[in-house]
Amino acid sequence: TQSTWDDARAAVLDGLSERAMSDVARAANRYPAIDLAHEIQGDAVEGEVMNVVVALRRDAADDDEGDDAEFVGAVEAPYFPTPKPEGWWVVIGDVTENKLHAIKKVTFAGPVSQVAAKLSFVAPPAGAHALKIFAICDSYCGADVEAELEFQVAAEESGGDDGDDVSASQ
Repeated sequence: TQSTWDDARAAVLDGLSERAMSDVARAANRYPAIDLAHEIQGDAVEGEVMNVVVALRRDAADDDEGDDAEFVGAVEAPYFPTPKPEGWWVVIGDVTENKLHAIKKVTFAGPVSQVAAKLSFVAPPAGAHALKIFAICDSYCGADVEAELEFQVAAEESGGDDGDDVSASQ
């Protein structure tokens, strides 16, 4: 219940100065909540390049900053020598085979709440496949997210046509 959470929070923050409580609140409000969405572009054909667009959406902080709430500045890292942008590694891999298919880094910086990355890799053999998409934060522990990427790969076309027909028999 809400009362239980309020009591736990009060016990943790008990004895902190006003400034320390402000620092804790600022850091907690900056902690990212990420939604991951993905889309496969085109058909997946064995041996051909597949394109997957992965979009990360960062929920804006619920604070009193009004219009600036969606501005993502440097991460909360007071001892880091320079301002550090919030970076994310987007990875597509097969956890059962321990195989990396694609990786790309994206950064939340400035007045953005969504970033997208287009990842390309060679389609695996024909059939059904289940890979994982990971979004790994390089700035905050425990903020990582993952999603299933399930798709069907069509058999490589053979024969003497001009290559314009993208249909494949199943």
